[in-house]
Amino acid sequence: MPAEDAPTAEEGDAAGDCVAIELYDDTKNASSSRSGNWKKLRSCAVASKDYAVLMMLYTNGLGVKRNLPLAVN
Repeated sequence: MPAEDAPTAEEGDAAGDCVAIELYDDTKNASSSRSGNWKKLRSCAVASKDYAVLMMLYTNGLGVKRNLPLAVN
């Protein structure tokens, strides 16, 4: 993961017991997805080690720069 996309320790702690796929669906389907929403989702996916959600973010470029090599690794 590029350093600029990695959550801070505080953001990781704030993620708590989130469910990344639920946040993904909520954020993707929101009428106005802000960058903060994608950042919260990314922090949740990292904290919960939900690599499938991270793959979708990097494949589709949602809240991050599209990065296909990273998505498939």
